Amino acid sequence: FPVTIEEGIKVYPNPFQSVVYITMDEATKSEIIVTDVMGKEVYRGTHNSEKASIDMSQLTSGQYILLIKNEKGVSTHKLVK
Repeated sequence: FPVTIEEGIKVYPNPFQSVVYITMDEATKSEIIVTDVMGKEVYRGTHNSEKASIDMSQLTSGQYILLIKNEKGVSTHKLVK
């Protein structure tokens, strides 16, 4: 099983209107995936810095799952728009 990483990762604001910001304690190449509650992927991107922003203004109101994957493991966050 992948290691769950939650420490050092902040995802805000939540609930969000259009842009979600992610900050990490250190710059690590991370794959960021957002799915709806049915598992349909609505965003995928790779970020290499301590800060990332994702424009999700095109999404409808509802709940989403944000996954952050890097060499340390996986971090999962629930988002509400």
